[in-house]
Amino acid sequence: MSQTPCVRFIALAALAISSASAQESPAAKQEMDRLRGTFSMLSGMADGTEMPAAMTSAMKRVAEGSVTTVTMGTNLYIKANFSINAAATPKTIDYDMTGGFTAGKKQLGIYRTSGDTVLFCFGSPGSARPTAFESKPGSGVTCSAWKREK
Repeated sequence: MSQTPCVRFIALAALAISSASAQESPAAKQEMDRLRGTFSMLSGMADGTEMPAAMTSAMKRVAEGSVTTVTMGTNLYIKANFSINAAATPKTIDYDMTGGFTAGKKQLGIYRTSGDTVLFCFGSPGSARPTAFESKPGSGVTCSAWKREK
């Protein structure tokens, strides 16, 4: 009797356990902590067009655990479960939208942190992940800079 299915199961189980452990590693937790908290939008660009100051000044991002909520004033803009890959270059972030105008969709992005600021660039829902921190006309890419509130 072949033990190949059993060996495959054990290998997959070991991979799942090591993946879960990697996500809970001190380095992974530290990276997630950089994205958690309350942030105010500094600037934004969508599809190559600068977002108006009235819009950016009203945007807040709150991330707790692996859930992020973005509001504009008192209105929900987006809510998403997120996951990151800090080992990728550039670092990647995936949003599974659970609320707001893109609920039920997935957005792929990249990010970088510097001190209390974070820069995100996302493709439009369902499109490819951006490869650069830029938003050109017709690209469908949205980039935004956020500063952690004290």
